Amino acid sequence: ILGEAGLTIPIVYAGNRSCQDEISQIFRKYGLNGWICDNVMPKLNQLKINSARDVIKNIFLNNIVSAKGIKKIEAEISGVLLPTPAAVLKAAELLSKGYLHESGLGEIVLLDIGGATTDVYSIASGHPLRPNAFLRGLEEPFAKRTVEGDLGMRFSALGILKNLSEEDLQLYLEQGIDLAAELEYRSRNVSDLPKSPREVEIDRVIGEICADMAFSRHVGTMETIYTPLGVMYYQTGKDLTNVHYVIGTGGVIIYDEHSKDILKKVVFNPAKPLELRPKDPLFMLDYDYILSAMGLLSFDHPEIALRIMKKRIGLIK
Repeated sequence: ILGEAGLTIPIVYAGNRSCQDEISQIFRKYGLNGWICDNVMPKLNQLKINSARDVIKNIFLNNIVSAKGIKKIEAEISGVLLPTPAAVLKAAELLSKGYLHESGLGEIVLLDIGGATTDVYSIASGHPLRPNAFLRGLEEPFAKRTVEGDLGMRFSALGILKNLSEEDLQLYLEQGIDLAAELEYRSRNVSDLPKSPREVEIDRVIGEICADMAFSRHVGTMETIYTPLGVMYYQTGKDLTNVHYVIGTGGVIIYDEHSKDILKKVVFNPAKPLELRPKDPLFMLDYDYILSAMGLLSFDHPEIALRIMKKRIGLIK
């Protein structure tokens, strides 16, 4: 069907290995831009995503970014060319796991709020911690990243507005903030930076909303089931209650003197009791905005990259 449709977009096959030869023949027959990678689910409820992730990264670099002149840069450099989110994920994984004799921080959550998206990274097993708890659905990867394209400080400000109820907006009005007007203004003036304490405060409120909503979509949930044998718990997604550190990056977090207020929005919330959020983490900040650079450096010098991160990414006082 895809072949007869005459599609020119990349098509990735990540299914059963036994079908790969047949799929490859179909790609050649119809002249499709086809890519084949390992099965993303080789066993029931077990994900194996690295091969597919690498293929998609190559497609991104080979096609999408060429329109921005990246190909010209690639021809002039000898180092690694990597999308920023992939570099941040690699840095976060290194910071969590450590390297050889240089210890890591353990399980972490990383929050990156930008103008267009809010990215959440969790480097943690996420396995059920509560007795009588069972995992429902797919086991999620140890290093997980989610991207919320409708939650951003400027370009995606209207996406935030669409996710807020009338009751939410009324609560902000009672606090003296016309949030609807503020979000609409920021969506039209994407280059604007806060110039007054009041504007900084409003940006902080928007950042808090992005953090809370994005983390709700990222974190796992627990459902209580009553059976004749007693109470059972079914977990969907990752349990992040015991995560050691929550790390912040992105402009609104780095440049706000009260950045901890934004990061606190990912911790356990009694209003959302089913969400398995961190209960007592420490908060850290990527003060120098180095995570993506350290992800690149880690390809050749992982121990140096790790030491730099441990020195420059510090606790928020």
